[in-house]
Amino acid sequence: MPLGLSLSCSLTGSDVTCDWSGPTPAGFAKFLLLRGNGGSNGRVPFQSTNPAASHLVDTAVPAGSYTYLIIAVDAANKPLVHSNMVPITVTGA
Repeated sequence: MPLGLSLSCSLTGSDVTCDWSGPTPAGFAKFLLLRGNGGSNGRVPFQSTNPAASHLVDTAVPAGSYTYLIIAVDAANKPLVHSNMVPITVTGA
């Protein structure tokens, strides 16, 4: 799966704002934004079938260290392109 999207994320309190850009690949069905915590399972806080989607605020993220990644997939959920991984650390209140 080729790198084809550019992702940036920032932290405000416990909210993580992610913005991405890049061409929408042929066969696009939806975007998946994955939030991983170092384990094998990534939470998907966002899915969109809108090819113009480019922004998400993941609210009330628990304290911890995470990585965010955006993936464009086709109708069979096959990954087409992905972004760079962005590390975020949310500190406790």
